[in-house]
Amino acid sequence: MRTQRYTFGRNEKLKHRKDIGRLFEIGKTFAKYPIRALYTDRLETADTNTKCAFTVPKRSFKQAVIRNRLKRRMREAYRLHKHLLVINTNQRHVFHLLFIYTGNEELPYRKIEKAIHKILRKIADAEL
Repeated sequence: MRTQRYTFGRNEKLKHRKDIGRLFEIGKTFAKYPIRALYTDRLETADTNTKCAFTVPKRSFKQAVIRNRLKRRMREAYRLHKHLLVINTNQRHVFHLLFIYTGNEELPYRKIEKAIHKILRKIADAEL
């Protein structure tokens, strides 16, 4: 029996400007306060990974310390709940995800975690 690895490595980070732009052009969206998620998916058989990025607007949070703290909380919640995106073992959906913090105030980790958990479940259920 294989144990679940809760990692968020370099190969799972969405970095390319072209991929992020494609999310805004053709991506689907789900929102659960205080997070909005843009995503695209494609059926893959190769060894590619689901990729993810996180953003907090500078307009809402002027201090970089607060923006970084919120991104860290979102990354941690995603890292713990990303297993919800595994739909079945024969055909694997590969997602590109972008999580945008839309709240006006800094919320505790529990609320962010609950929102990301619900978003990931919704995405997994929608793609069945």
